[in-house]
Amino acid sequence: RVAWDRCFKKTSKQPRFKKKGQRDSFYLESGTKAVPKIQNDGKRIKLPSIGWVKLAEPLPVTAVHNCVISRQANKWFIAIKYEIEKPTVAVDRPTVGVDIGIKELAVCSNGKVFSNPKAYGRMSKRMKRLQR
Repeated sequence: RVAWDRCFKKTSKQPRFKKKGQRDSFYLESGTKAVPKIQNDGKRIKLPSIGWVKLAEPLPVTAVHNCVISRQANKWFIAIKYEIEKPTVAVDRPTVGVDIGIKELAVCSNGKVFSNPKAYGRMSKRMKRLQR
């Protein structure tokens, strides 16, 4: 009944009915009016109406946006969406363009040339001797 009410109010999509035991999963969103905030302390996560659940891997202590709890092979798993700070990339090295060719293996924009390895030419004498 609640699912249809949310559908008619345009707060969620139309409910998709699933058979028990097949694709068992549910979605929790943090910070909505109906659902209180999902809390996280790094080693465990507090889910509304479930309580504290221990995590297999430590989670950074940040705000959790939403999560999907699903069952696969009679084990329950949780997929968590959270926000992390983007690491800054230090640009202190000059950039170099590389041209990969046939005659030369690679030619860099700074003038450095890498010659093509001539493995067949070096090994041909040895091959002739070993194939006698």
